Amino acid sequence: MKKCPACSRSYDESQSFCLEDGALLISDSPTDSQTSIITSPKKSKMPLIFGALILITGVSAIAWFLLAPKEQSANQANKQVAVNVQTPVSTPTAMPQPTETPTPTPMPTPETNINTATNSETNSKPATETNTAKPLPTLMKAEEHQIIFNLQQCRKSGTSITCDLMLTNTGKDRRFKLSTYRSKLFDELGNGYKGTDAQVANQTGDMPEIGFINGVTTRAQMTFENIEPNAAKITLLEFSFTVGDDYDLSVKFRNVPLVAGR
Repeated sequence: MKKCPACSRSYDESQSFCLEDGALLISDSPTDSQTSIITSPKKSKMPLIFGALILITGVSAIAWFLLAPKEQSANQANKQVAVNVQTPVSTPTAMPQPTETPTPTPMPTPETNINTATNSETNSKPATETNTAKPLPTLMKAEEHQIIFNLQQCRKSGTSITCDLMLTNTGKDRRFKLSTYRSKLFDELGNGYKGTDAQVANQTGDMPEIGFINGVTTRAQMTFENIEPNAAKITLLEFSFTVGDDYDLSVKFRNVPLVAGR
């Protein structure tokens, strides 16, 4: 008779698995259980053609069984026995497959290194240009009609003053125009000057106009000519602009220092 080690049900010698929980049945005598445990992996791991050789090399099969992974449960061992009875042992061929997966990973790295190296060489000049084109720190800040005006600096060169700005649209998409006619600059000597040339993004002229998109920050610049040579400070700087349908708007900065221009 055979018994189930899980539920202790008894079965005939012809039965191998418990019908209740599927556990492997064991014989009442310890010798039969040992032989069944030893012979089961032989049948599962060796073809039927080499049965005679399996009997002779039984000791080596026992050593292999003891070195098998501890993580295999009894149910998995039984399933492997059922599969290996129908087909020859093919599990050893599947074991080295995970080792092949890391091999393709280092292959693309030389290509990416080469590509990045070539790209860094070809794009080295634009990179330096963008680095030199970084905006200057904000000197003064003002906001009018949801347009933020960041005055960066005003440079004096001879008898001209050029003021650099960074403009940010915090409102909806709309047209923006910077006007030189109504823009004014006053120095500490009381002299007043009108703008002569302006630039917004890539548009230049007396009244450069752009389509100003929400959240976009762009550059602006205005130049004033015929400045008094002794002027060293701007007491009032006023920029005139138009946003959408709102005309003759202005933003003002006071007591702006001058820096030497090139």
